[in-house]
Amino acid sequence: MLWWLYHSGRHRIVRSAVPAVRGRRADMYISTLRSYRRERMPVYPDAAYSNLAPDWVCEILSPSTRKLDLHGKRPVYPREGVGHLWLVDPTDRTLEASNCARESGY
Repeated sequence: MLWWLYHSGRHRIVRSAVPAVRGRRADMYISTLRSYRRERMPVYPDAAYSNLAPDWVCEILSPSTRKLDLHGKRPVYPREGVGHLWLVDPTDRTLEASNCARESGY
């Protein structure tokens, strides 16, 4: 399986899968690392952001981003189709790996 790997950069995560109910409000998130399977994204995009949810996201926690990464982005990623999430905590020297689809029921 081949993957595209991105360092930083923005990707658009749509807040609601039911735009008629809540309106189509999108969040622009910058993840530390993200990756897409090439079968889902056959061509490397020439754009500032992507509307396609990544297959894998890695967030490196820091004092300035910890709250947003854990409480803002973490619940949005599985709901919007991110397959796997890694949370790296350099202070605690830990890696938490999550299969978003399996754990969230999405």
